[in-house]
Amino acid sequence: MWNTVKSVRQISRHDVLRRFMMGFITVLFLGGVVGSWYDYSLSDVTGSDMFATVMQTFPMVLTSVVMANTARICGWDLTDRTANYEILYGNKRAAVYFGRFLVALGKNLLFVAAVTALAPAVCTLWNGWGKSLDFSDALAHYALLFPVVFRMVCTAAAITFLVMSDIGGLALSFLLPIVTTLFYLFAKELGGASIPEWLFSASTLTAVEDFRNKTVGFADGADYLIYKTSLDGALVLRTLVSAFGIGIALLTASFAVYRRRDLN
Repeated sequence: MWNTVKSVRQISRHDVLRRFMMGFITVLFLGGVVGSWYDYSLSDVTGSDMFATVMQTFPMVLTSVVMANTARICGWDLTDRTANYEILYGNKRAAVYFGRFLVALGKNLLFVAAVTALAPAVCTLWNGWGKSLDFSDALAHYALLFPVVFRMVCTAAAITFLVMSDIGGLALSFLLPIVTTLFYLFAKELGGASIPEWLFSASTLTAVEDFRNKTVGFADGADYLIYKTSLDGALVLRTLVSAFGIGIALLTASFAVYRRRDLN
């Protein structure tokens, strides 16, 4: 498996389209974060202010990056029978499948960790953390991003290996949350069904990145926002169970189909 991991890492480094895509999305995201403070002096923004801004701006960007990056890494060269050559070379199908998945997971986790922390870290070094958000609450929200990313990578990888195409995997990965959300809304509103909201990835991500509950405080002669974002144990548990349970189930089901498929 580690030979596959090394090979895919090497190939992905030279994938110009993937690197352009990641860079373009990053620039748009950071531009949106900075632009949200255009009415204020950026020199006065604290780390806690910027962290709240990042978390409120990140949901759609996070989904786009993870789905696109995973589909590209897991499926962009499957159409030229690269996976078939890997198997003929002596690698098992499990090594091909999970080797590619591990590369996608690692690159996405590193990307999310770096991009989420970059702007708040710069503002903290410049103006301190500030009073808008308790640092321990920020760490809890930051940590819960990674199980959500794990679930997204599992979903995109499973779909990509089923359709054997990065374009198809990307398209269906974006379509799935929309379809499941519509199903949830229709089942709840029209059918009266009681379906746990946390089963759906969009709801889980929204809960982790929900910074809408805020008020105004006053200290040192100035007003500042206070974000009420403490996470209860039930939400944390639901996030972890849904992320790892559903993610692993999707990955296992997809591999069961992939390992029996004729790659010719």
